[in-house]
Amino acid sequence: FPVTIGGAAMIIISECPNPSVNLLKAALIHDIHESMIGDITPAGKAILGVREKEEAYKIQFLKELKIEWPTLTDEEKWWLEYADKGEATLFTSWQLGQQQIDRGILRDLVANIAEIVAKGQKL
Repeated sequence: FPVTIGGAAMIIISECPNPSVNLLKAALIHDIHESMIGDITPAGKAILGVREKEEAYKIQFLKELKIEWPTLTDEEKWWLEYADKGEATLFTSWQLGQQQIDRGILRDLVANIAEIVAKGQKL
């Protein structure tokens, strides 16, 4: 499977009206550190107790690449989380061998995720 970096940016481009340069930059770089350490699910991070360590590694990795994390508004943070969860849904579906996903089903899944995020609930 191709590296998922860029998937969140593609979702933002297709779904977010008038995305800012900062939002697109954040979407492109938010998981770039996973190219070195791999992807760990949020539940896995909690179980392993590595959430803070992974975030620290991400910041250090970006510094080493001389990439500055962009400043995001609260709405942009919401869009980034929305796109990240949508990307995760697509990746998981691919891993399960469901490469052909009906667009309507995907939109329903992402809408449900968006509703959870909007309510401030954790996935």
